Amino acid sequence: ALTSRGYEQQLEQRGYDGRNQQQWQIVDVGGGLVRINNRAGDCLDLRNASTAKGTSVQMYSWNGGSGQKWKFVKRG
Repeated sequence: ALTSRGYEQQLEQRGYDGRNQQQWQIVDVGGGLVRINNRAGDCLDLRNASTAKGTSVQMYSWNGGSGQKWKFVKRG
């Protein structure tokens, strides 16, 4: 399961153990974009809102910035 270790921490892959940091919710923010929250209350965030390759994804409090808005794209 995708797990957050805490505020401003990178995500990591771990076995599922039911913690709030492993439970996710997708919330519509309009314009075809969503934010992705964990049950602990933080959301996925691109560090410094960077779109450069290799940018870390971390957990952060919702601030409405572009680094916290996501779009699902159908491939294939």
